[in-house]
Parts: sequence; structure tokens; C-alpha cells
Amino acid sequence: MQRIRVKGLTRLAVLLAIAVLTVSVVPYTALAATIHTVSPGDTLWKISQWYGTTVNELKRANNHWNDVVFPNQKLVITWPAATASRGANTYATGSSARDMELMAKMVYAESRGEPFEGQVAVASVILNRVKDSRFPGTVAGVVYQPGAFTPVQNGQLYQTPNANAYKAVENALKGWDASGGAIYFFNPDTATSSWIWSRQIVKKIGKHYFAK
Repeated sequence: MQRIRVKGLTRLAVLLAIAVLTVSVVPYTALAATIHTVSPGDTLWKISQWYGTTVNELKRANNHWNDVVFPNQKLVITWPAATASRGANTYATGSSARDMELMAKMVYAESRGEPFEGQVAVASVILNRVKDSRFPGTVAGVVYQPGAFTPVQNGQLYQTPNANAYKAVENALKGWDASGGAIYFFNPDTATSSWIWSRQIVKKIGKHYFAK
């Protein structure tokens, strides 16, 4: 009986050791998270595409098993931390890490707190200007063009962008022009230039008008 008991304990110890070893070698993926405020027209599928996740992951993260979302609803968005601040490791189409960082800073300075689509639209305006012969042909040239962006003048540009800003830039670089082809944007409540109102307004997202 004693020998049988020892054998049983030995087998249990081996199983426990294997379990511990298995757990120790399973890779741990750190997650980054942000909060998305639902805007009119948003769907779980759209939101999942914006953040590079899936509808099921959104539902799981928010314990929300309905397919319907409502304006102003808050959703927790998670993704692998490695993609939260790509900065130096962007895969974007020909864009350097420095360009992406600069765009993320501008997006954060100009549109943090705005709907995610509006943040992508701000990044899109920068890219649209780079492609337009009336503007400098580089991201840095567009951002630092004298008088072009208030955050350059008041120092807001030099804040640290959040994960949302990087994701917005990634989406713009992948081809989503959320601005509708705009090369200008402004807040009608704070705009001081009368000239800007002469531009053709093509879209309104959150507090910003986007114009050509």
C-alpha cells in the first residue's frame, strides 16, 4: 500500500511539473487599450476595422453580445501592445518612422477627444497636402509650413501622442481618406479666419469641418 501511494504521489508531482512548465512557456501577449466613443453611423464591424481587431474581440472585451451600438456609447478597444505605438516600426507605404511620429503628434494635438473617424481625417488632410502641388511635398514640410497649424505655434504639437493617434495615422496611411479628399479642416466655433469659410466644405466630423 505504501509503495502504491508513493507511486501515486510521484505521478501527481510529475503532472504538476509538466503543467507548470507548460504555463511558463506559453507566450504572454501584453495588451494596449483605449476607449472608443461611438459616433452616429459607427458599427461594430467599422470599429473593428479601424482598430485592427475583430467584432468578436470587441464583444468579448466589452461583455457586449448585441450587434447594435449607440451614439456616445463607450467601448474598450484592446490590441497587442506592440502595435499601439509603432513609431519606429511602421510598415506604412513608404512612410518613415519620423513621418508617422510627426503625424501622430499633429493628430493628437488637433483632434484628441474627437471621433476616431475625425482623427483619421486629420491625418488624411496632411497626406492630401503632401500630394497637392500647392503644398510642400513632405510630411514635415506640410506640418511646419508657416501658419498652417496652430499646434506648431502654441507648442501643443510636442505632446506625446496616445495609441489612438497612431492607429488613426496607420489607417490613413493604409488608404482610408476619412476627410473626403479635404486639404483643410477647422473648428467653426474657434476659427478666426474669414477666408476659410470660402472653401468648399465636404464633410463634418465631430467639431471639425473638412474642406477643399
